[in-house]
Parts: sequence; C-alpha cells; structure tokens
Amino acid sequence: MEMTLIAILSTLYSIKLLKCIVANFLMLVYMPANELIMFDYKPVIIALFVGFHIAEILTRTFWASGKVRRDDIYIEIIGTVVFMAIAVPFIFYGAPVVVEWAVPGSANAWAAFLWWQMLLILLFVDEGLHYWWHRACHEVPLLYNLHRAHHSCQYMSVRLAYRNNIFYFLLMPSVWASAALIHLGFGPVYAFYIIFKM
Repeated sequence: MEMTLIAILSTLYSIKLLKCIVANFLMLVYMPANELIMFDYKPVIIALFVGFHIAEILTRTFWASGKVRRDDIYIEIIGTVVFMAIAVPFIFYGAPVVVEWAVPGSANAWAAFLWWQMLLILLFVDEGLHYWWHRACHEVPLLYNLHRAHHSCQYMSVRLAYRNNIFYFLLMPSVWASAALIHLGFGPVYAFYIIFKM
C-alpha cells in the first residue's frame, strides 16, 4: 500500500514536472535567443535529473535487485555528491573567471545567436569533446584509473552517469567548454540541451 502511494505521488509529481518542462520549452522556441538570458533554467535541469531517477524507481530498475553490491551504492552516492557539490560548482564558477581573464567583457557576448545555432555549437563542442575525452580515458592508463569505477558495476542505471573519480570530472574538457559557453550566453539553451544529453 505504501509503495503504491509513493508511486502515485511520484507520477503526479512527474506530470507536474512535464507540464513545467513543456511550458518552458515552448517559451524557449518562440523567444529570440538574446531575450533568453533572463530565463531561469536551473530548476528545469534539477527537475529533469530528479525525473530520470523517479522514472527508474517507478519501473523498479533503480536498485537492479541482485546485481547491486553495497559498495556500488556508496560509490554512486559519493560520486554524485562530489560531482554535483564540488566539480560542477568549481567548473561552472571557474570557467567564467578563466574566460573573463582571457577575454574581458565576454559575459553573454554570444547571447544574440539564434537558439538553434547555440544548439548546434553545443552539440559539436560538448559531444565532440566528451567523445574524445571518454575515448582517451579508455586508451591512456593514467586516465583509465580515473574512469574505471564507471565500468566496474554489473547493471545499467541513470546512477552510473556520475560514477567516476573526482579528477575525471575536474579534468573533463566538455564540462569546462559547456561552462564557458554558458558564460558566453548559452545558458538557457543548455538547459534544454542537457535534457537530451542525459
């Protein structure tokens, strides 16, 4: 009974999140790119992250019974907390400092790009760098040591996304590039781009 109530509440919450996401997406499509700077995209990204977890809980794949070891849970909790609480703030506040040092006055310098131009740049830069970084981590032994935990589990889950060493994330060029592009004015488009990336 208790699990059913949790499932119902989670479903209702997911529907509310979906309405919020659709409304924000429609707003994004019809607004000129340079007016999107005032758009508050952070709640959408957080809601999506939570939504993916809720979807796995509802489909009973989140814990992958029988395949999850106790160490897996600790690794994933620590990895997720380290990524969200240390790596992301460090990079997303550090990259703008580096960009401003290199190019003073660069904040929102590219905000006048159309949203689809921003999306294409994000796809090329972020996905391209992520591919080459991931490939390098499999081919360079020192880098593989930072990435090994990601491949040490016996199941698939959304939780695996942040199952890496902290230095794997701190050195990840795609995250630094995304943070720099957000500083240059891509933030609102990035909020929707990350939906498809996840």
